[in-house]
Amino acid sequence: MALQRRVDAAWAAVETHRQQVDARRRAQAVPVRELAKWQVQPLPVWTPGEDEEHTRLMGIVTAAAEALHAGIAEAGLTEDYATVQGLHAAAREA
Repeated sequence: MALQRRVDAAWAAVETHRQQVDARRRAQAVPVRELAKWQVQPLPVWTPGEDEEHTRLMGIVTAAAEALHAGIAEAGLTEDYATVQGLHAAAREA
């Protein structure tokens, strides 16, 4: 379960970063009320620093997922639906 929690925490960090970046982008975008109804609000691109942080966080996700896969294999389990869902449920309950 610790490995699954590690994966979950890594993905949560990616999601938090994405939300922070999106909040900044929305704050800097042209206000929707200034656009015609058929226009989509253009958002500024991610900054190089935001891209680098995303890449760093995804590296943590990858390492955590690889450790989880190795842990499942070492336990002699298969990565079938029941195993994966069981780990997700157990990690949420703990």
